Amino acid sequence: MTEDHTITTLNKSNIIIGTALGWAGIHIITMIVRSLKIGANQIFTISPITVLVCLLLCYALKKGLSEKWVATLLLINISIPLLIFSYHSGGFKGPVIYLMSILPLMAFLLIDKKIGWLFCGLTISFFAVFAYLNYTDYPLPEPKIQGGALYIARAISISFLVFLISWIGWLYQKTYQQFIQSIANKNSELIKKDEYKSHFISHMSHEFRTPLTAILGFSKQLLKIKKYQSNGREIEALKAIHRGGKNLLSMVNNTLDMAQIESGNLSCIKSPQNIAKLVNDAIADINILAENKQLSINITNYLQSDTWVNADAMKIKQVFNNIIANAIKYTQQGGIDITLSLYRLGDNNYVAIAIADSGVGIEADEIDDLFSRFVRLKKHASSSIDGSGLGLSIANELVQLHDGHIEITSTVNKGSCFSIYLPVITNNTEQAC
Repeated sequence: MTEDHTITTLNKSNIIIGTALGWAGIHIITMIVRSLKIGANQIFTISPITVLVCLLLCYALKKGLSEKWVATLLLINISIPLLIFSYHSGGFKGPVIYLMSILPLMAFLLIDKKIGWLFCGLTISFFAVFAYLNYTDYPLPEPKIQGGALYIARAISISFLVFLISWIGWLYQKTYQQFIQSIANKNSELIKKDEYKSHFISHMSHEFRTPLTAILGFSKQLLKIKKYQSNGREIEALKAIHRGGKNLLSMVNNTLDMAQIESGNLSCIKSPQNIAKLVNDAIADINILAENKQLSINITNYLQSDTWVNADAMKIKQVFNNIIANAIKYTQQGGIDITLSLYRLGDNNYVAIAIADSGVGIEADEIDDLFSRFVRLKKHASSSIDGSGLGLSIANELVQLHDGHIEITSTVNKGSCFSIYLPVITNNTEQAC
């Protein structure tokens, strides 16, 4: 992966330096024209000073002086000559004062809103002063430019003002486009890193499965051997090993599934499946968890026997297992039973599997984030209840792969109901997810 050197923020330094050099260039051209037309002795002393200050500010910025200070000094360096030229050219009677209109714009672009409004107020104040001077007896003689030449000079000045504003806007827009391009480059880089992460997680999950499967197999075999022995401590230790191995294997499987979903490599082959059979098979796999908490899982089936869905049997059973296990996990031992209801919706295009529990319930403000990755209920985030926060997220992703969706209703301290909606089969052909 090549390193990206594109800027990641708006580069004001380029705008400040460009503005300083542009202003210095204007004064150099003005000095040359005045010396050729009316003599070198008619050059304003402030012009070479302004050029020198612009160059010094560019140097200071390159050496590390803060952009805000350089921009502020640059605006002052632009303002003073404009005020002097405006005063000596007759204020509103002359051609120069209109150039002061650019000062607030430059303050907003180069510094910040506070300084921008300050220069806006100062510029309006300067206009008010010159308006008053022109209304009364102007303290200086009439400007040398009179008649039609005065209007031509004003037109040139205003045109130059438009050019300056357009140039600053173009420079700022160019920098903004560089900023947008840098974001696109960074996003592309993040996508690649995310792909590498998913590949790494997928590979490591496979590597973890082999030793975990061995641990589970050996612990199960040892439990059979020790079953009729009187050493209860050894049996409890083996049960803890087996239980911990199953939990870890479940987390590894969830992590692998999520990595495959993110990378788009999750294999999923749909075929006609009897939805009631899928539910019964899932309950058979997970019923031991309910028995351990003295709970029972009751099914109420309102479906006809020939209700089928196009589904990957393993993936849909995983959805049922995740949600039923979640219901068992958050229902108190010996509490009210877990109930499953199977029925068709009114339009008959979808079958619904509603899984209801009498557990702790979910706060209203947590329901929208419940299917986000690594999200757990706030009240149980630091509790002893096992969970990685991936089970419901994976279940939701798998249901969406089957063109279905999940809805949740819940009441705190009374329980929750997860309703899984899957489209009823329309043909008997196998389909890839």
